[in-house]
Amino acid sequence: MKKEEGISWILDRPVTEVIALKRKYPSDPDEYRKHLWAYEDEMTQRKRDFVHSLGLRCDTVGWCHVEADKTDIPWLLDEIERFCKQEGFLARGGYGCSYEGVESDWFEVSRWAPEVPGLSDYIEDGLYSIHAYKNHGRPFFMGVTFQVPPVVSERFRDVCLQNGIPDLRFSRVIDTGRYDASPYFFLFPQARVTEIAWDKGLRYSDDKAHYLYRKVPDGCLAPLYRHMNHLRFLCTRVPHGRFSPLYRRLKQLGGFLPRLAEVFYDFQFHLPDYYPAKALPETGFAQVYDHDRDTLLIHKETAELLIAEKLLSPSWLQPALIYDKTPPPGYRTDIINDPLWRGYNTEQAAKAEAAYEALQKKQRPPFKATEKQTLTLLRSAKRSRKEDFNQKMRQETADSLADTPLAPLIPFYLVANGCFLDDEYRILPYEETEKATRMLEERLASEEYASLPRGPVFCRCPDGDDVILCGDGKVCRISHEVPEVSEEWESLFLFAFECLNNNP
Repeated sequence: MKKEEGISWILDRPVTEVIALKRKYPSDPDEYRKHLWAYEDEMTQRKRDFVHSLGLRCDTVGWCHVEADKTDIPWLLDEIERFCKQEGFLARGGYGCSYEGVESDWFEVSRWAPEVPGLSDYIEDGLYSIHAYKNHGRPFFMGVTFQVPPVVSERFRDVCLQNGIPDLRFSRVIDTGRYDASPYFFLFPQARVTEIAWDKGLRYSDDKAHYLYRKVPDGCLAPLYRHMNHLRFLCTRVPHGRFSPLYRRLKQLGGFLPRLAEVFYDFQFHLPDYYPAKALPETGFAQVYDHDRDTLLIHKETAELLIAEKLLSPSWLQPALIYDKTPPPGYRTDIINDPLWRGYNTEQAAKAEAAYEALQKKQRPPFKATEKQTLTLLRSAKRSRKEDFNQKMRQETADSLADTPLAPLIPFYLVANGCFLDDEYRILPYEETEKATRMLEERLASEEYASLPRGPVFCRCPDGDDVILCGDGKVCRISHEVPEVSEEWESLFLFAFECLNNNP
C-alpha cells in the first residue's frame, strides 16, 4: 500500500495592514479602493515571485500545490517559515493524502461518477426532498450527488432485484420533463454505517489575515458567506500549539504533519475515512451519512456483478479503508446519526409511483438533437478543453469524404479531426478509422454475428468497445467482450449531444 501526500498553500498579509489603509482614507471610499487594489496586486506579485524563487509553480493569485514524493517538504516548510518571518507574510493551506494499492472488500463510489443529465429542481415534501429530472439523454447507470440519494437507471434496479442484492429499496424519480425519457430511481441502502474514524477536528485558524474579514454581501451568496464565517469562527477556537490535543494527533499521524501546525496559521487536513468492519453488512451496499459526509459503499462481489453488466465502471470505485478493532493512531472515532437522514419513505415512493402512472398516459415527443445544437456544444467544448481536441481537417480532405460512409462525420472533422467527447467516448482521427473498422469486421466475421449492425468505426471507448455509424443513421456501441449492441442512439448528432452534455 503506497501513501500519496500533498499540500496546497498560499501566503497572506496581516489584517492590520488593511485596517491601517482604511484609516488613511476614512471619508474617501474610492481612493481607499484604488489603493487597496494596488496593494493587493503588489502583494500577489510578491507571493508569486517567492514561489517561483523556490523552483515551483503557482496559479495567478499564488496558490501552489506540491506532492511529497516530488518535493522536499521539510525544506519547503523551512523556506516558507523563513520568508514569512523576514517579509511579514502569513501562510495558510491544506494537506491531503490517499493510498494506492489497497486490498479491500469494500469500495467507495466516487462522487465523480456520471450523473443523470438535467437532474434538478428540488421538490420539498417535509424533511424528505427529492429532485425532479428533465432528462432526455441516454440512460446513465449511477449518479452520485451530495446529500441526495444515488440515482440509478431502470436496468440497474432490475439487475439488483434479479440477483437478490439484499437490503435495497428503490423509489422513482419524478419526471417533469417535456420530452420522453427513460425512468430513473433513487437507491436507498438499508444498511447504514453509523461509526466512522475520520479527520474531524483537524482544522484551525489563527484569524490573522484580511481575507477572513470580507463583508457578507447582499443577495443569494449571503448564506454561504455567513456559513463560511461561522466555520472560521469555530476554527479560531482550536489551539494548535505544541501541547494542544490537535498537535498530539498530528504527532500520532507522523511524518511532517506536526511541522505544518508550526508553520501555517490557517490549515485543513483531509484524510481518507476508515470504517469499522463490524458495522458493514456481508455484501451489497451501505450508506455513510452525516451533515458533512454522504458516502455510498459497495461490496466487492456486488461491484464485480454490476461491472460485468456494464452498470458500473471500475474508475468510479475507490478501495475503502477498513479497521477491525481500533482505527489508526491520530484518527477520531465518532458515532454519526444525523436526524435529517433521508431514508426510504414509503409515502413518498407511493406518490412517485402514482405520478409515473399518470405520466404514462401522456404522449411526450422524443428529443431530437439538431446539427446546429450539437456543433455549438462541440465548438464550446473545444474552447474550454483544447487538450482534448486535435486540429480540424483540411477542407480538401473533407470534400473527398462526401461520397463515403463517413460523410455524416464531415461537420465534426471540420471542427476537430479526432477528439474526446467525454471521458468515455473518443472520436477517432479519420486516419485511424479504416484500421479500426477492419479489426471489428474481422471479429464479426463469424456467421453467429451476421445479424449485428455494420458500419465504420468512428469512435472508441477506454474499455475497448467500438462505436459504429450504421447505414440507417443510427449509432451503436459494440461490446469488446461478447460482440453485441450494448447501447444505441437514434442519430449521430444525438449521440454527440448527449456525450458532450455529460462532460461540457
